[in-house]
Amino acid sequence: AGSPFCKTLTSTQSVTRVGTANGTYSSSPAGLSINTSTGAITPSSSTAGTYTVTYTIAASGGCSAVSTTTTVTITTSAAATISYTGSPWCKTITTSRTVTRIGTSGGTYSALPSGLMISSTSGSIIPSSSAAGTYTVRYTIAATGGCAAVIATATVTITAAPIASISYAGSPFCKTITTGQSVTQTGTTGGVYSSSPSGLSINASTGVVTPSTSTAGTYTVSYTIAASGGCAAVIKTTTVTITNCQGMIINNTISEHTNAVETEELILADSSPNLVQDAIAEWKVVFDRNPFESTFKLSIENALSTKLEVQILSSSGLLISTRYIAIDDLGEAQFGEDLTPGVYFVLVKQENNRQTLRMIKY
Repeated sequence: AGSPFCKTLTSTQSVTRVGTANGTYSSSPAGLSINTSTGAITPSSSTAGTYTVTYTIAASGGCSAVSTTTTVTITTSAAATISYTGSPWCKTITTSRTVTRIGTSGGTYSALPSGLMISSTSGSIIPSSSAAGTYTVRYTIAATGGCAAVIATATVTITAAPIASISYAGSPFCKTITTGQSVTQTGTTGGVYSSSPSGLSINASTGVVTPSTSTAGTYTVSYTIAASGGCAAVIKTTTVTITNCQGMIINNTISEHTNAVETEELILADSSPNLVQDAIAEWKVVFDRNPFESTFKLSIENALSTKLEVQILSSSGLLISTRYIAIDDLGEAQFGEDLTPGVYFVLVKQENNRQTLRMIKY
């Protein structure tokens, strides 16, 4: 009973005999380790194969010899190893990754925990259809021929591709700003910041920009996430501008009785708070500060009426707000309190006169 026997068995396997004792045991072909007196078989020291075992009772007392036979099979235990070249894999890979198997074929593949897209028959894995994580792949050969089931394992990892975005709220920045301006970064952390061309004072680890120690200009800031876990490096960019805080009067028109004045750019010389366009003597808008941190005020010289319209537009020309102010109330009026740091245009209108200035809030 028990045949076939697995060759891994080191204990003797006894024979079940019914009838006359004291016969002798033999086997054919050669290769079976059998005790001729007891019929006990030792599988581990036998050669795998199928044998005919003969039990012979010698002739005695005028009776001829008697022999009987049975079949015994010794089976080799299944053996296998599996491995996957190239793991970890990036989840962006859409082609299947094959297994390297050595040993017994015909097993089935599975993985723990759930989430790995694997073929149960071939062991092929598709990273793009799998959840990111680390998995144990099991190759199971079912019990057969008296041998227990065999399980070989390997570990594979699927890595999520890094993603990120960066931006700087408030750019362009005035060069007078001495405090660090932080980056807004979403997605994968741990990247490195750099800028091009040279001249921008930027922290490579945090992305913080210091305008006061930078050279005025426009820069491309790059955020680089190094290649890792089978995924390629990722680089995200944004633009940062450092300005010299020059106020600009543009698109001026004055009363229909006066010729239009050409656009000109005025620089705050010696930290003077007033932007003055000398060409317009009849009507003039004066701003108390530019750039400004919280709010700014304005006044009108040679006002033509008692009402004034003030529009604030974004740097792209989008109208943000419109206020109508009585000249008598202009001295107490504050502008820009609701604006975030950035560049804006302020358009002041009174009758046929208008003046537009580029303002910077930091």
